[in-house]
Amino acid sequence: MRTHFLSMVVGALAGAAAGQTDFPTIFLVHNVSDSVVAYRVGADGTPTQVGFVDVSDWPTDIAVSPGGSRLALTHATSNTVEVLTVLAVAADGGLTKVAEFPIPDSPLAVDWIGDDVVAVASSVYGSSSFRTYRYAEDPAPTLTLLDTETPGGFLTALEPSAGRGVLYANDSAGNAVRAYTVNADGTVDALSLTGTGLYPIDIKLTPDGSRMYAGCGISGTGGNMLGLDVNPDGTLSLHDGPYESAGRSPAYLCPTGDGGYLFVGHGTDATVRSFAIDPSTGALSATGYSFDVGLQGTIGDVVEVNGFVYITDESTATDGVYGLYSFALNPDGSLTQNGPILETPGTRPETMVVWDPGAGCDADFNGDGSVNTLDVLAFLNAWGSGDPRGDFNGDGSINTLDVLAFLNAWGAGC
Repeated sequence: MRTHFLSMVVGALAGAAAGQTDFPTIFLVHNVSDSVVAYRVGADGTPTQVGFVDVSDWPTDIAVSPGGSRLALTHATSNTVEVLTVLAVAADGGLTKVAEFPIPDSPLAVDWIGDDVVAVASSVYGSSSFRTYRYAEDPAPTLTLLDTETPGGFLTALEPSAGRGVLYANDSAGNAVRAYTVNADGTVDALSLTGTGLYPIDIKLTPDGSRMYAGCGISGTGGNMLGLDVNPDGTLSLHDGPYESAGRSPAYLCPTGDGGYLFVGHGTDATVRSFAIDPSTGALSATGYSFDVGLQGTIGDVVEVNGFVYITDESTATDGVYGLYSFALNPDGSLTQNGPILETPGTRPETMVVWDPGAGCDADFNGDGSVNTLDVLAFLNAWGSGDPRGDFNGDGSINTLDVLAFLNAWGAGC
């Protein structure tokens, strides 16, 4: 009976894993040539193209679902009705366009708040809103409106907490960050409003969800950044400050996976600078390191994967190069360029999103940095032998509830 149950579990887990890579993957948007490309991140940080797909006009923001199987992509087409595209991710990183849906004007931000629930901003100055939708594919792709929230001002960034229990939205016109509790049915409830004094262009949580940082663009001194603590109930507390950067117009933020550094891209001088995050207080201090991408406005995005930092250069202006930079992150917060810039297969490489199946992941049961069938075998061996690690849900007993808990974690990739 136990052997039969284990074989059923293996079959169920194999089905759950379909449609996600078991390696770190960068998905990159070409804003002008209208395409998305997928790169496998090698152990040495080298990006290798594994997927490519053409999409509709002016793709803008991109988000990967918690389980890594779907991408949501918004478009800014200058029409009053815009487009949300859903892409499927194959196990080898290949990309397929599954569906397109009409959505309201100016969707400058999108994020998944569950594997089948997506939040999309409507960034209309003075009357911004965001909507949550349930996405389904059986028997055909559908997008069902669940909720509409109108924080007002100018909403350009959405940021879900690691567990997807709280969704944060910026209001750059109102100098505030708003928090919303995410309900099980995909609707949201207003939780709190935190005044920031300066306008927050970008908001990013550290991977553990304990802190938030924001760039302030040209507001304040033109070099200001904000720090906020995330309280246990999901509300925010603003740090004393703001923090000051030597760069101009901080706008693109990337906390590292270990929470030790914050990389900040600056719009005006096109530099990327690193700041150490104090482990006790969250305060930022400049390391003195900077990398100059080139002409004003040529930084597209900054992301980090397993100790490697990636920066998109949108334009050949002044230096004759464009594409994707790869850097190794050094212990002092500096970067060492990892080979020449990679010319991407499209025009204006801009926004990126990362899928990392092994990042802080309980489903990486064997601890090798990847979530795959080897973790299934390791878990089943522990569970079947009565190893204490088989108590996956931590309730003091090893039983089928632990298998179900592992199934859910492994199927979601985390």
